Amino acid sequence: MPSGKDLEQQTLLLNRLVKRDRHLKKLARREDSDCYRVYDRDIPEIPLSVDRYGDVAVVYLYERPYEKPDQEESEWLALMQGAVAEALGLAPDSVLCKTRRRLGLEEQYDRTADAKVFRTVREHGLHFKVNVSDYLDTGLFMDHRSTRAMVRTMAQGRRVLNLFCYTGSFSVYALAGGAS
Repeated sequence: MPSGKDLEQQTLLLNRLVKRDRHLKKLARREDSDCYRVYDRDIPEIPLSVDRYGDVAVVYLYERPYEKPDQEESEWLALMQGAVAEALGLAPDSVLCKTRRRLGLEEQYDRTADAKVFRTVREHGLHFKVNVSDYLDTGLFMDHRSTRAMVRTMAQGRRVLNLFCYTGSFSVYALAGGAS
């Protein structure tokens, strides 16, 4: 049974997401995009990021600095997942949850699943195929949107080498901006 505090946080998140998504959807339409970051730890008690990739949302839980029983955390995350689905008008199974843990210097994230849930999304009129299910990150990082757009504006007549490129989004933006 969720606590009163958990239900209050669910309501706070739901209200924030409805407001943010309404605003960002309009902007996304003007930019010919259907992927964007809806929420990024705006409310301190709700350590989540929510990225929208078309008809799918990816919720990232940032590992909390204190111990909380796994069952309690799972129940809380399920409440937040429900809020995301409701706020964004998505089916509950279209909201994927992932946890960002603090890793040591020699550690790295590995494949977490083999579900192969892919979506082709648009950002500023460019198309990208992203795997929203099998890795912690999709490879199309929503917090780099403005940097990709900047690369596009600066690329005319330049040569670009994109190392460690995940989806190759920076290369695609550079090519769209006139780079070779």
